[in-house]
Amino acid sequence: MFDPHENQPKDLPDRAAGSLMRVVPALFRVFRAILTDKFPLLSGFPQWRILLRLSAAPNLSLKDLADREGVTPPTMSKSVELLVEKGWVTRTASTGDRRSIHIALTPEGLALTERVVLEVRTQFAARLGTWEERSLLVLTEALALLEASSFFESYSEIESNHG
Repeated sequence: MFDPHENQPKDLPDRAAGSLMRVVPALFRVFRAILTDKFPLLSGFPQWRILLRLSAAPNLSLKDLADREGVTPPTMSKSVELLVEKGWVTRTASTGDRRSIHIALTPEGLALTERVVLEVRTQFAARLGTWEERSLLVLTEALALLEASSFFESYSEIESNHG
């Protein structure tokens, strides 16, 4: 049987990678639990990703949104339709190409996105509120280094080319 703690690599990049592989899924589980508990009308993580994506890149074409999320346009169209029915996004035909559909957040969709971000941030802050100041500083500095590094660059290239 595989024991992840047996023969742990002593190499720091490998240790850090192992830590990321354990922590990131756990963070997503907490995030999903908050969504389920506090925002039951938001039918899961895929809908949340669409709203968040549109808040960062308003008025994307359906094809661009599908590409960025790694799904087919018909699959994205179904997801977007659910969001339209809830009043959180709009679908409009492009003025230049009637076959091209653009998706944008409604004011209600933007407000929901902002509420989710605030709630998740508040919940995470409450969980971190029991930590010692030194530990919070170390975490904040480590995350700032990760965010500022080239760690995500190759993924951004993959994401833009393949969704």
